[in-house]
Amino acid sequence: MRKLDPAKLVTIGAMCAALTVLCLYAASALPTLKLALIFLSSVFVFMLADEEAYGAAALSFAASGFAGFLILPDKLYLFPYVALLGHYGIFRTWLDRRMADKLLRFFLCMLYCNAFAGLSLLAAVYALQIDIVSTLAALPVPGWLIVPALEAVFALFDLLYWISQKIYLERVKSYIVPRR
Repeated sequence: MRKLDPAKLVTIGAMCAALTVLCLYAASALPTLKLALIFLSSVFVFMLADEEAYGAAALSFAASGFAGFLILPDKLYLFPYVALLGHYGIFRTWLDRRMADKLLRFFLCMLYCNAFAGLSLLAAVYALQIDIVSTLAALPVPGWLIVPALEAVFALFDLLYWISQKIYLERVKSYIVPRR
């Protein structure tokens, strides 16, 4: 695969960051489509990761997080992006290029999601002083159902991310990154 020149990397990185912040802003401002827009904000970093420009993808992720912190009226919508969704695409693409076994790759992606969900929970407990025990007790479902439900959500997220990757590769990439 031919590497992109630095000007295209900067342009695509800025475009990814702008589209990410736009989706996050729309999620925080619009009354509907919040989950879909938060998911869509995580897909844009794949453009750079697909070109194996992982440094540029990480920089675009960081720029999106910083710009979102400055721009978003409700910072709550930035938390899932920064905690997991924004950097998941970089990890998943890197893993796809280096591992042939699909089942092991899926389990490593689930482990990645679980690790960052756990770290996010710890950050919420210690930084925001949230009492998790009373929060879990107030939920209408038993506490033991939360972990399998989160695993199902992570698997669905991975499936939707894979579908988004295929759509980008088959229909969009040739317009954004033309190969001449």
